[in-house]
Amino acid sequence: MEFKIVKRGEIKLIGLKEKIDMGSNTLPALWGKLLDRKHEIKNLVSENCFGVAENFVFNPHLSSLEETVAFEVRDFSFIPEGMITKVLKPQTYLVFTHKGLLFATKDGKCSLEKTYEDIYFETLPKSGYKVDPSFNFECYDERFKHEDPSSEFDIYIPIKED
Repeated sequence: MEFKIVKRGEIKLIGLKEKIDMGSNTLPALWGKLLDRKHEIKNLVSENCFGVAENFVFNPHLSSLEETVAFEVRDFSFIPEGMITKVLKPQTYLVFTHKGLLFATKDGKCSLEKTYEDIYFETLPKSGYKVDPSFNFECYDERFKHEDPSSEFDIYIPIKED
């Protein structure tokens, strides 16, 4: 897979965090809760949504993960009740673009799972970069169209700098 190297400054997020059970796929419900409450979040930087996976080391047998779904904000002057804040420090990332549907393909594989397999088992080992496994995030911008095969969004994998 192709990637680009991007340096990003600090990213301030407000959203919701849960431990996600991959077996029962509770992630869509978490996204639904966030989107239902989007109007409560003030000082949005953009309409982009972020999905931050913590302590993330991809493997096909991943049973659970800590996920924060959020919007980027200018500041934390108002935090809606029950929501959390998260700050991603300035970082250099390898950025991959996922193209296509999120869900099952004809061969029964999840399209997004296939993208992560390609990133972690094919591209990263050959890249020469050392990944920071403390987190990664997905950024859903105007290119993302739910249940549309032409959909795209970016996956940001932080790298360690010597």
